Amino acid sequence: MRSLLCFRCTARGGQQIGELPNRSSGRRRTAADTGMRSRMARSDLIREIRRALARGNALTAHDLATRALETDDSVGLRYWYLLSLAAAGSVRRALTQFEALAPAPAERNEDWLALPARLHKDLAFRDVDPTFNLSRAAKLYADAFARTGGAFSGINAATTSLLSGRVTTARQYARAVLALPSAPQSGDLDRYYTLATTAEAALILGDLETAKTALNTANTLIRDQLATRARTRQQLQRIVEYSGLDERCLRLLELPDVYRLKLDRPTPDRGEHLEAFRLQDAPVTTSAPRTPRGWSTLSVIADLGAKIHMVIPGEVDRYLATAMAVAPKGVSPEQIIDACEQITPISGFLPEEDRWLTECSDRLCAGLAALNGQRLGQPVRRLFATQSGHWLTENPETSHAPAGPDHRAQVGLVFTDFVGFSTFSEIETVTYWTDVVPKLAAALKTSNANILLQQTWGDALHIVTDDADSASRVALLLIDEVQTLRGQCHGKLRDLEIRVGVHFAPAHHGFDAIAEASTYFGSQLSFAARVEPVTPPGMAYVTEHCAAELALSSAAAGRLEYAGEIALSKQYGRFRLYALN
Repeated sequence: MRSLLCFRCTARGGQQIGELPNRSSGRRRTAADTGMRSRMARSDLIREIRRALARGNALTAHDLATRALETDDSVGLRYWYLLSLAAAGSVRRALTQFEALAPAPAERNEDWLALPARLHKDLAFRDVDPTFNLSRAAKLYADAFARTGGAFSGINAATTSLLSGRVTTARQYARAVLALPSAPQSGDLDRYYTLATTAEAALILGDLETAKTALNTANTLIRDQLATRARTRQQLQRIVEYSGLDERCLRLLELPDVYRLKLDRPTPDRGEHLEAFRLQDAPVTTSAPRTPRGWSTLSVIADLGAKIHMVIPGEVDRYLATAMAVAPKGVSPEQIIDACEQITPISGFLPEEDRWLTECSDRLCAGLAALNGQRLGQPVRRLFATQSGHWLTENPETSHAPAGPDHRAQVGLVFTDFVGFSTFSEIETVTYWTDVVPKLAAALKTSNANILLQQTWGDALHIVTDDADSASRVALLLIDEVQTLRGQCHGKLRDLEIRVGVHFAPAHHGFDAIAEASTYFGSQLSFAARVEPVTPPGMAYVTEHCAAELALSSAAAGRLEYAGEIALSKQYGRFRLYALN
């Protein structure tokens, strides 16, 4: 089902996920009853958190865990809170909060012992002091393995030791992991992880044949869980590159090609020849069809098992009414849209801007395909029909963001606020305005060439830039500057933390009659302002539209990490966001 419209669980208001419905039993509920119900609700809730993380939806997982902790301060929920916080991109914050939330050292199981190691490894893989963080991760994983003998901590001790330059130690851990007795396996996912661990240990030992055998078998499992398979390949890729091994062995763990479908040319009547492409589970990004043949083609692609990501103009229900009038007999746009893996609406355009909307929609599709390619480590292929009616693929074309009509442009939109500002004393508020704000203004001058508008409202900053790349640079600049300023402040200002939301969308350039100044306005500014309130402190989150543009045009694309789908503030709906690290 489409993830944007049919998301199944929420922790915002109403009954919490995992809460059991009331059942009248005719007797008074005892403390034992309440405790049992609480444990059952907690178990169900943790299951939902794990499912959200498995889908790559760290924001939903973090939302569930945060709200659950308000009423249930259990050790298990604290663990999933920290893990989801890190998965949502806030690794440093998770590491800072670890000691306050972790059980006593003697009471920590393998999960808790390995968690700080995982956080240091994540920082290292993001190029944050990689030498220190890899060494620290290796030591913590080794300590966890020594205490628990778990395969997870053991194989990670081996890999982080190898990448830290301790080859002999790494191979000792790899042999120890291979010598562990087989653990019970409850399904394909458990079997897959066991085989992936075997392949990882074998590569550390330079045993390509054992690694190939394990990967061959793993390749038959969880074929639809592309993100999990991609993470495995990325982990093994680091080992192969460090050790100078033949990377062709990694191809045994297959991933489908990533496609950008073009329906703007005349297409064959019934999608002939598409069976020649391996579309089963392949990510296929496309703009919504506008012709009967376009809908026929998409119907065939859906039947071939592709994971379709469709960009739709405006609201889905309104578009669906138009699509049903265009689609040929026997093709149901509603069923195709319901079967889509993801739906991304594109909004903010006037009725007379149809051509610009089409160009921006195509550009967004190209960016979304690029994000899929980066996530899976796979090249993007453009899939299109020739005039003779045959389907071909080629490398994606290069292009620039399409120019808009007069007084219209796609711009970078930055909204920020400072956590805890409302609790400042009068003297702290004065210090903020006379000391902190001028230093932020000085820092922003380095980006003056790209800044079209900058304003303050209380503790909020609103900045408009000329593209997505400059908006992302401004966001990271502000975060770094606030981190520096904290060490120079006193009182509550020492805990000052900024959160930043970034969007890339069409806006109007006009005149503010009250301020008597040039300004930018439009519905997408209201949308952008809803991102910042759901952003964790000390972080920048960008919308899917902004991430797609960065994937095409900026070195910042390498710093993007999918954070998940979350409900924006003021009941604005659920949308996918990316952490900018």
